[in-house]
Amino acid sequence: SHYGTYEELESKIMEEKIEMGNIVVDVGANIGLHTLNMARIVGNTGQVFAFEPDPSNFEILKKNVKINNYKNIILEQKAVGDKHGRATLYHADNPGMHRIFPQTKARRGLSGQVQVELTSLDKYFIDSNLVDKINFIKIDIEGLEFSVLKGMENILKNNKKIKILFEFMPKNIMEADFIPIELLNYLTLHDFKLYCIDEITEKLIHVSNNEEILKLCSTTNNTISRNLFCEK
Repeated sequence: SHYGTYEELESKIMEEKIEMGNIVVDVGANIGLHTLNMARIVGNTGQVFAFEPDPSNFEILKKNVKINNYKNIILEQKAVGDKHGRATLYHADNPGMHRIFPQTKARRGLSGQVQVELTSLDKYFIDSNLVDKINFIKIDIEGLEFSVLKGMENILKNNKKIKILFEFMPKNIMEADFIPIELLNYLTLHDFKLYCIDEITEKLIHVSNNEEILKLCSTTNNTISRNLFCEK
């Protein structure tokens, strides 16, 4: 709303990799920019499941879906991880950077907290017939991406053509008590090819060496995006 654009490269990848009729999951939907875009792409024959735990963001998300009259979006006011129950969401000054960390990890600049419902994707989809029909998942939750991946192991095993676009910021991942290289190894163990996004050429670069991906995403003097794209 301030600059007229937002994560254009990520939107471009979604345009290229999501198809009409797909089942798509948006983890960390925020106010719904990508959610609405994905709903347009999948059309009336597809579905978008959008998860956003923060009450303020969720209210705006609901309004945006209603204003745009999308009927193919299922909204869930939940955080996503590898457990099921309740969690504390710590607020940041930037509403796009709220995060679920243990209380000892709450950093300076975080303002307030709220209790939210927590689910794993495996748990959420267990009673549906969609576990083996999910085509695309976008994850952006400020460092806890590995937690989401661990909580969707059945989905990863049952979907042979699933695609994932996720924020990969090693610093945030370590702050959340995860090890970045273990996240990358977890994906390759599940038969994913990992692609870095070159912001200059706007191309996906397949990098087979996970240590090299870690190096590219950890340095600031390169053209690699902070998001990775994965497909089987």
